[in-house]
Formats: sequence, structure tokens, C-alpha cells
Amino acid sequence: MISPAPIPTVTTLAALLFCLPPGSRALRAADPPSVEGSWKWSWTDGDGTEHRRVLRIKQKDGKLSAVVVGDGGEERPVSEVRLEGDVLHVVSKPSPDGSEREIRYEGKVEGDTIRGKVRIGSDEYPWVPLRDSASPAEKDDWKLLIKGYTPAESGWKLRREPGDKHRNGWTLEDGILRNTVPQGGSSIDLYHEMKLASFELHVEFRVPKGSNSGVYLRGCYEVQVDDAHERKELSRKMCGAIYDEKEPSLNASLPAGEWQTFDITLKENLVTVVHNGKKIIEEFRLTRKTGGALDELDGKELRHGDPGPILLQGDHGNVEYRNIKVRPLATKL
Repeated sequence: MISPAPIPTVTTLAALLFCLPPGSRALRAADPPSVEGSWKWSWTDGDGTEHRRVLRIKQKDGKLSAVVVGDGGEERPVSEVRLEGDVLHVVSKPSPDGSEREIRYEGKVEGDTIRGKVRIGSDEYPWVPLRDSASPAEKDDWKLLIKGYTPAESGWKLRREPGDKHRNGWTLEDGILRNTVPQGGSSIDLYHEMKLASFELHVEFRVPKGSNSGVYLRGCYEVQVDDAHERKELSRKMCGAIYDEKEPSLNASLPAGEWQTFDITLKENLVTVVHNGKKIIEEFRLTRKTGGALDELDGKELRHGDPGPILLQGDHGNVEYRNIKVRPLATKL
């Protein structure tokens, strides 16, 4: 009679797993994110004064250390800095003269952005620092289009000069490029100084209920942004569509007020759109500019097929954008 094989114990299974090649350890913990470098953020107080801070993190012998740098360049020591999984915890010491209390920062590290909160006593505020552009933020040829303290510092320009009817509603704070339509008037479209031909584009956006915006490729072709979550019928004027040209294959929209993503590839004149991880348009051939496109750029006519900028529609409704980045591709244009 053959005795049955013994059932492996948990200890035995763990030992077997440890002996597997590194690429086979499916259960191993993910590598912690990199937090070394400088992280920048700003906020505006009740008097309208903007304050800027920089968190500088170093690592030596496996241990993290940090300082918080204030407006005037003064450094405030940090009593605690640790990374738990992908969540960063920082505690700054109170100032010796008692003018500043202990401050606790906590946020999830998402690439070149940390999203979390800051606690000062019993008060709590959003905390969204961005990795300083001087740090290794732009990797694998990706170019960040939001990385400054103002839209202009990040390379964004107004489509027209503000006036009585059209006023600038764009602000940049904590890594969020926000358009607020002025009461009784209209805001202005915003475009980036970088000219692009073929490229990959990542955009994160959030629209309130009933609002409307758009992302223009090369300043010419609008990928519609609007509140479309409850739409039953597909159309060429809904979120994710090439406006008035090509409807999405499905409605991938999330409810109004939630952050959503576009991952767009424009290769020569073929465009592919992935909305919230779902491919909704695949290699649609663009044959003409869509409504609202730029007529000219830098004093010259902007024609179908010409290299051009990323343009964000601002004259239709409130909208927020964050983490916009592009990666240029080789092109024959």
C-alpha cells in the first residue's frame, strides 16, 4: 500500500515560494514608490496671500530624512518621515518661538504627485504636492504640462485677451488646473505653448453636473468632455467623441464630480481614444478640423494636419484638469 503524499504546510509553501525565481513570485510585495527629491505645493490664505512650500526628501543607508522649506527659503526640520506602502507620512516640528505648531502631512504617492491631507491642530486641509520639475519627473520621454504654480508658469496661454464678456477663469493650485466661469460672463480657452504632431496624451479631468469642456488635439480636433454618465444613446457630441465627427463605441463616463481619464494616441491623422481604461475610438481618420478649433497660431494659419498645441476649452463650463502629460511620437507630417 502506498502512503498518501503529505499535505504541504503553510511553512513549506512559503519556503517553496521563496525558492522560485524572482519573476515567478507573483505574491511578492510591490516595490515601494520613490519619494526622494523635492515636492512643491502652494495655498492661498484668507487675505489672498499665496504661500509656497517645498518638501525635500533624502535617503541614506535605507533611512529617509526631510526638511520643509518656506517662502523665504528657511528650512523647518522634520521629526518624522516614513513610507508605509505607498503612503507618505511627514511630521514637522513646532517652531522654537511657538509661532508655528506641529504639522502632520499624509498622502498617497502616485508617480509624481502625492494626494492627501495636512493637519494643523484640529484643522485639516487638502495636500497635493508635485515632484519638482528639477527632479527626475519626466521619464520615458513624457512631458508634464502641469508643473508650476500658475498656468503661465506651466506654459499655458489664453486664447484671447480678457475683456468685458470674456474673462480669465483659469487657476492652478495643488496640481489642479481649474476653470471657473465668471458670473455673467464667459471664460477663455487655454492652450499650451508646446507644438505637437504625433503624440500620446494622458489627461485627467473632472466636470460638475451638466458642465461641458473639451480637449483639442493640435488645437484642431476636439475630444469632447462633458457630463454624460446617464446618457443612453451614443452620439458625436458626448464625452469621448471626436466632436461632431465620431461617436464613441460605448459610454465609459463616470458620474459627474468624479475624476476621469483620457489616454489618447494621435499618430499622423489617426486618433485612438481610451476613456477610463476602455477603448472607445480606434484609429479614426481625421479629415478636417472640428468646430471651435484654432484658426491661427503665432500669426500663421493653422491648417488640418499641422503641428499644434493641446487646447482646453474654457468658454463653456466649469471643469478641472490634472496630470496632463504628452509623449511625442515619430511622425511623417
